[in-house]
Amino acid sequence: MRFGHIELFVREPLESLAFYRDVLHFDVVDVQGRDAVWMALGATQILLRRGGIKSPAPDYRSGSVGFVLYAEDLDVEMGALVASGLQFTGDDGSAREPTFVDPDGHWFQIVDPKDFA
Repeated sequence: MRFGHIELFVREPLESLAFYRDVLHFDVVDVQGRDAVWMALGATQILLRRGGIKSPAPDYRSGSVGFVLYAEDLDVEMGALVASGLQFTGDDGSAREPTFVDPDGHWFQIVDPKDFA
């Protein structure tokens, strides 16, 4: 077995597309009407799929799933994300583990793996 892709259920896939493309710099792979958008970051593909959204968790550790992005230079990447309009909402115990949510409340963390080697 191996992972195929990750599906994220979102309210409006076309609106979520803008966040993932313009803020997180994912590539758009395919837009399948209003209900499904395929995106990629490196070799990982996600499907933004219209679906029911539950109330988001109040913080990263309270969520049921967290997506961790790796940065080669955390400070530079954080600056670029803020310049793109992202607001960090906390951290996972350290300023070197900042967290944020997408427009539908999915929790993300960005880290430089070298900080934990």
